[in-house]
Amino acid sequence: MESDTSEFSTTAGPSRWVLFMIDQQGMAVLADAVQAIFPSCLPGQEERYCAFLTAELHEGRPVFMRPLTELFNLADPHYFATSQPRPWCLVARGRDDALLGCWVDEVSGPVLATPTMGQITHQQRTYLTALPAAQTHAL
Repeated sequence: MESDTSEFSTTAGPSRWVLFMIDQQGMAVLADAVQAIFPSCLPGQEERYCAFLTAELHEGRPVFMRPLTELFNLADPHYFATSQPRPWCLVARGRDDALLGCWVDEVSGPVLATPTMGQITHQQRTYLTALPAAQTHAL
């Protein structure tokens, strides 16, 4: 799987990246594209603090959970087209007041890195770079 790197090829020097894993696949997004990261409310946790269906609560506000493909432009969108609860919630920085997020397995960073051929290597793992999608609303 390859990522569209046209925007990254002109990057002069390292940038700050948030790294995350979904189903053993590493992804990297610019830290400026991420608004928040917080633990998910997985089934079996204190239910009165959990939002159900396709939302999580963060600081009293609903975060509408979406597949990763709706938040970031990926080279192989079919691989990440489904969304299921995972240990972490990553909230993308949007253009309006609605909070949109996706569930991920692991998160690290931000780290300072320069992508090479659309990838970042950090602690012996490879992460494909992704650009924010042009999403504008929660519904």
